[in-house]
Amino acid sequence: MAWKLRWLLCCGCVASLASFGCQAIVGIEDISESPPVNGADSAPDVAPDSSPDANPDVSPETQPETSPDTTQPDGDASQDVTQDGDAPNPLDAPDGAEGDAGEPGVATVGQPCTKPSALACAGHAQKLVLFCDPSTNKWTALQSCSGQQLCDTQDGVTQGSCQDPVALCIGHQPADKVCDGKKLVVCGPDLVTSTSTDCPNVCAAGACSGSCTPQEKDCQGQVPRTCDAQGAWQPETACPYGCDQGACTGECVPASKQCNGKIPQLCDDKGAWQDGTACGFACVAGDCSGSCAPGEKTCNALVPQQCDQTGTWQDGAACPFVCTAGACTGECHPDDKQCAAGNTPQLCDANGTWQSGAACTAVCSAGDCVGSCTPADKQCSGKIPQTCNSGGAWIDGTACAHVCKSGDCIGVCDPNAKQCSNKIPQTCDADGAWQSGTACPFVCSAGTCSGECNPGAVECGSGGIPKLCNAQGLWESSTQCQYVCIAGVCTGECSPGAKQCSGKTPQTCDGQGQWQNGTACQYVCTAGSCGGVCNPTDVQCAGNVPQLCDSSGQWQSQAACSYVCAAGQCSGVCVPGSKQCSGNIPQLCDSSGQWANQAACPFVCSAGACTGGCTPGTHQCNGSVPQTCDAGGQWVDGTACTGGTPICNAGACQPCPSGYANCDGSSANGCEVNLNADPTHCGSCTKVCSTVHATATCTGGNCAIVCASGWGNCDGNIDTGCEVDLNTSTGNCGSCAKACGSANGTPSCASGVCAIACGSGWGNCDGVTDNGCEVDLNSSLGNCGACGVVCSPINGQPSCTSGTCAIQCNTDFGNCDNNAANGCEVAFKTDMNNCGQCGHVCSTAHGTGACQGGICVMLSCATGYDDCNNTGDDGCEVNLNTDEGNCGTCGHVCNSYKGTPVCNSGWCGIDCGIGRWNCDGDPDNGCEATLACGFGPSCNQLATDCGRSGMESCCANRGITGTTFNRSNDSSYPATVSSFNIDKYEVTVGRFRKFVAGYPTNKPKNGEGKNPSSVGDPGWQALAYDPELPSTQAALTTAIKCGTQPTWTDAPGQNENRPMNCVTWFEAYAFCIWDGGRLANEAEWNLVAAGGPAPAGQRYYPWSFPSSSTAIDPENASYSTSSGQCNGDGLPGCTVADLIRVGWRPLGYTRYGQAEMAGNVAEWVVDWYAAYMNPCTNCAAYSGGTNRVVRGGSLFGLAADLDTLKRGHVLPTARSAGFGIRCVRN
Repeated sequence: MAWKLRWLLCCGCVASLASFGCQAIVGIEDISESPPVNGADSAPDVAPDSSPDANPDVSPETQPETSPDTTQPDGDASQDVTQDGDAPNPLDAPDGAEGDAGEPGVATVGQPCTKPSALACAGHAQKLVLFCDPSTNKWTALQSCSGQQLCDTQDGVTQGSCQDPVALCIGHQPADKVCDGKKLVVCGPDLVTSTSTDCPNVCAAGACSGSCTPQEKDCQGQVPRTCDAQGAWQPETACPYGCDQGACTGECVPASKQCNGKIPQLCDDKGAWQDGTACGFACVAGDCSGSCAPGEKTCNALVPQQCDQTGTWQDGAACPFVCTAGACTGECHPDDKQCAAGNTPQLCDANGTWQSGAACTAVCSAGDCVGSCTPADKQCSGKIPQTCNSGGAWIDGTACAHVCKSGDCIGVCDPNAKQCSNKIPQTCDADGAWQSGTACPFVCSAGTCSGECNPGAVECGSGGIPKLCNAQGLWESSTQCQYVCIAGVCTGECSPGAKQCSGKTPQTCDGQGQWQNGTACQYVCTAGSCGGVCNPTDVQCAGNVPQLCDSSGQWQSQAACSYVCAAGQCSGVCVPGSKQCSGNIPQLCDSSGQWANQAACPFVCSAGACTGGCTPGTHQCNGSVPQTCDAGGQWVDGTACTGGTPICNAGACQPCPSGYANCDGSSANGCEVNLNADPTHCGSCTKVCSTVHATATCTGGNCAIVCASGWGNCDGNIDTGCEVDLNTSTGNCGSCAKACGSANGTPSCASGVCAIACGSGWGNCDGVTDNGCEVDLNSSLGNCGACGVVCSPINGQPSCTSGTCAIQCNTDFGNCDNNAANGCEVAFKTDMNNCGQCGHVCSTAHGTGACQGGICVMLSCATGYDDCNNTGDDGCEVNLNTDEGNCGTCGHVCNSYKGTPVCNSGWCGIDCGIGRWNCDGDPDNGCEATLACGFGPSCNQLATDCGRSGMESCCANRGITGTTFNRSNDSSYPATVSSFNIDKYEVTVGRFRKFVAGYPTNKPKNGEGKNPSSVGDPGWQALAYDPELPSTQAALTTAIKCGTQPTWTDAPGQNENRPMNCVTWFEAYAFCIWDGGRLANEAEWNLVAAGGPAPAGQRYYPWSFPSSSTAIDPENASYSTSSGQCNGDGLPGCTVADLIRVGWRPLGYTRYGQAEMAGNVAEWVVDWYAAYMNPCTNCAAYSGGTNRVVRGGSLFGLAADLDTLKRGHVLPTARSAGFGIRCVRN
């Protein structure tokens, strides 16, 4: 009993065993009364798992791991059932069962058993329960499990009983492995038991797998990741700064650096900035640097300096006058002199400010009082004008051609001279001006009137002789005219008064000698007069006599006709009007004399006429009297029909036929009534069909009526006829029972059509009278006030009140025409004429405007215009081509310093005042110079017509501060260059013309043109170079007109501000030396073109920004877009016009402001062509070599030839339209 109690207690205390069938355990208690085997009452309930091969069904490779901690939260053992592989408990096995199949709880029917009443199963996962029969001690089938239940072979308590299989193992085989969440479940041999193991990460497809727990998060470096449902890490987007526990953190990349003001900061491993020690001067990229405080200013001589954000002094542009506290001040160079207005000498003080002295009594020149006359005063010495020069001395001008007055040449003639202006005599007065007299009536000659007629005039003299007025105004006679003289000209085709005929038209010659037509004759024209009574060849008949009209228009009679005369001809076979018979047909002779058949006679023809009244032998009735036609065609009466035969029919007496009656009782007319068809005797002699507003008919003896138009038989009684007027009856309008509608109105019927007069405020808007006046016009949105008037719902909420439409507009819409019928027709957000509110018109002046969001804006402006005030109300209001306050771009104000600013084609220029010059060519700093521009003779009195505005000095030059940079943008070839000045523009034809004017006496002297900063520069080598120059001026001007595109012209012309081309290296070098400069060495040229060192310099093209940009456009330079196609003038081909005016393409300027250092003409430099030399400090190849270097490409080069990297080289004697000059100065 203790054995039974042990299992009952176990079943009661372990609730989880319910799934293993506690009721079956009770069944065991009821069946088995046997004591425990071998008296093992104290044997343990479950044998300890001491086997080294636990879970023998799982190989070492696949055996699932189990957590070493199997204690449940409440402290109970985590497993209530022995695992697969636990050692079997011999006390739990049925007696003998273990020997039957080698496994506990399994036996075979019929085999011996040793434990009476014990239970077992007929195999694993089987339904048959076996019973150890005490009477035979053999296993006997006890029962078969029903449904899904199987026989339990494993459990010592429920062994041999039917149990539900483990849910997860249904459909599986023994030892199959399945997943229950994170648990790996192994199905027992009988499928009603199982074992389980917790997977550390994921259980999937019957195995533990994965490297992480689903939804777990962590970081892999900077990458956050999340564990997916399969236990695999899935990376997310890398964090920009730090990653912690699977989430992005921080504000910076670990180990990165930055500056917070002067405080350097370092990013820690969590992505947070950590402050360092504040810097003394500047913090740059997280490190302390510099030697000055950012923003601090100072002066280095004339160069203002400012400390940049790195704590480094940065040079500004050198001050033209004075530098004070890092800023350019003053307006003049200390100790400079000038003359101010009013002849006042001025001296520039140490602060760069002009200080005025006492005014000069005569002339102020270069700041000093000089002279004997007031400059610019004028006088005359005879015909010679004189002007007081700036030194106060009279200077003779060129003698006047006619008159000198007050120092100016005036007049167009010598005093007292005479001339004629057309017919007006003129005399020259004392000021050399022609004074006109009274116009001559005929001729003016040498200032005197003469003649009797106007030269060239004509008229007719006596006798019709024409006359011509000669050049002296005298008449000359000509030859007598053949016909007529009119206005001095012989004309006409006949003698006045003569007559003739033109066909039937009489003509008379008029006084002008021209034939004039009279009225055409009716018949004949003879000798200019009409006559005759007929047209010749016409014919007619005079009675029976034919007549023919002769040539004089008179009738001539012919022989009389026998029968008929017609159209002047005899014809016919009989005498018109005569008669005859042709058989039974009478014939009549017609007017043409031909027999014409008449209608055939019905009876007899005699002498051309019909006779008789009937056909002999025929019969007829004459009333009730039968008649017979006799042989003469005459009717003969018989005996009248009476009595029972009152009807005479076909000449015989007969009785009345069916349907007929003798209603008048007279035998004279027989059976006169058809009772089947007579509406007055319909069916009987007394039945009359009604004809009231109808047409009656009788058919088959029955009355029928057809109503007259507009009438109806609405009561259905034909005896009353059509009693209703359908044209007027409102109950039967147009048809019977058609009633006119009367809702909200008064109905009427006219011409069979219903109408209705609507009451006030009502309308018949559907046009249907049946429903009357169906619409309330006072409130209907579709018929407001009148039918069809729709209160529009467009963009608003409409209403109709007292027959008037109104509308409440939606937001951003308006009823700007005050017409509610079309709704709120205006969209304030987009309507150009009502932008934001009614009547607010957006301007389209000089551009394309739009209304956006209720605000006027300009989408685009016409070329040369812009919307500088950023409002569409006035369009593109600024002309960028002419507005000095917005020149080229909005806000670009042309500088007015010491001059008058101008804006020309969108580029600033400046007209400098007296004593001021714009020598650097930059209008943005005004007229900065107090000395005349230029360093050499080529600039003396040269026109200022260069640059984009066409008003800049062609001699402008810029200073370049010495520095170190990389030649050809290659760090392998650094070069250090000292400061120098370089021309802003290529040397123009106008500048070179001054050199030609002094040639050849102005050739350089030996050794001139050296670069003092460059060791080894020999300058001009006269013995070697002079022979390479043309020997004479004529030879030079011939040589520089090379090819088809030279810019040189022997006389000044349109090319004066174009670059001079067709020069050799020797001529270019000679010009620059003569002009006070020299040719640049290659390093100097490359420094300017590249824009200096990085980062702002080392440019790919001179204009490249950023420096690495390879963008190029015809607005940058003049070059070739393809072979033979230059883009300078925008026209096909390559001509001299493609060599653009210098400075014309400002979008191609260098960083330092030089124009055309790429394209237009390539520029000679002083160097021989050789490999770059290293090291290089003011280096140049002054010796050796065959070719000289040219740089910058030309108009004949493609875009790839214009970069700052390439080096061109040719013989120094080469001459081309693509070679030009740019000078530098020390």
